[in-house]
Amino acid sequence: MAEIPMDAVTGPADSLSNAPTPRRTPQSCRWGASTLYLAFPDWLNAWDSPWSCRHPLHTGPLETVDTCTTCPEWTLWERPGDRGRTGPEQT
Repeated sequence: MAEIPMDAVTGPADSLSNAPTPRRTPQSCRWGASTLYLAFPDWLNAWDSPWSCRHPLHTGPLETVDTCTTCPEWTLWERPGDRGRTGPEQT
C-alpha cells in the first residue's frame, strides 16, 4: 500500500475535524431574509429589525439574531456553487 504524502502544516487532506461549522444566524439560514428587501409593507420594519424569518411557522421580523441559535427550523442555506451540493433536487 502506497503511503499518502502529508503536508506538515495542514495535515492529512481527508481530515475534516477542524472544518468550520456554520454559525446559526439568519444570514446562513435558508429562511433568513434581509427585511429591507421584503415586499411592502414588511420592508418598513428594516430600521428596527434588519433580519426577518420566512419560515411558514414563524414568519416575520426577528427581534434579535440570537433567536436563530435555538431555532429548531434553522436550515443551512446552500448556495448553488457550494461543494456540499448533491444534486438538482436541492433548492
